[in-house]
Amino acid sequence: MSDVYEQIVKVLSERFFVDVEVITPDSTVRDLDLDSLASVEMADVLEGVIGTSVDESAIADRTLREIAEMLTAQLESANG
Repeated sequence: MSDVYEQIVKVLSERFFVDVEVITPDSTVRDLDLDSLASVEMADVLEGVIGTSVDESAIADRTLREIAEMLTAQLESANG
C-alpha cells in the first residue's frame, strides 16, 4: 500500500485508538465505529500530516483505499 495509506492507518491507530488488526484498505470510517465528528477531526489531522486539504464529507463513505488514492492524486497534482 501507499505511504498515504500507511499515514492514514497511523492516524487511526494513534489518534483514534483503532486497533490496527481491524483496519483494512476496504474499511470505511464508519466500519471503524468513528462518527461524523471523528470524521471531521480525522480530516483535520490528515490535512496536517499529509499536507493537502481533506474534505471531511469526501472521507465519510469511502474506503481507506479510496481515501488514500484521492489524497495521493491531490498530492501529485499539487506537486506536478
